[in-house]
Amino acid sequence: MSSSTRPILAAVVALVVLTAGCGSSDDRAGPAPTEASSSPSTSGPEPGERSGASPAVWKLADRGSLQASTRSVDVLVARIDCNSGLTGKVLEPHVLRDDTEIVITFEVSPKIEGAATCQSNDLEPYVVDLGEALGDRTLVDGQCAPGGPAEALRVCDPRRWE
Repeated sequence: MSSSTRPILAAVVALVVLTAGCGSSDDRAGPAPTEASSSPSTSGPEPGERSGASPAVWKLADRGSLQASTRSVDVLVARIDCNSGLTGKVLEPHVLRDDTEIVITFEVSPKIEGAATCQSNDLEPYVVDLGEALGDRTLVDGQCAPGGPAEALRVCDPRRWE
């Protein structure tokens, strides 16, 4: 072996020795998942981000159609505030998913100009993509949840399905 190849060979051997302990299957897998490490995921704009949008509540169109494998939900959406019986255009909902519940929060297009009468507003159908299977989680109306604008309404139980 020539004297010029000895330093290169020594460097390769040193590199192999230093990295031999790296890359065990336990190290590559990363830390074991824990209950505390799972974080909520969201989709859709945050409530209140859209200029002029009004809060809306929802109910399930067909409670009997839900299963653990359900990935989308048919709902009926109604504007909370007075708007002469019109809910308006239903905007993309904010969907917050965690281990125990899926919170769906709707808003609708701005209300009509001027004075409005206060009969109940119409129900607008909407299909919500849950982003994943429902599993055993509770469906919650975000506008009816504690601190939501509809919390005090007598018809507003935030749990829509358990």
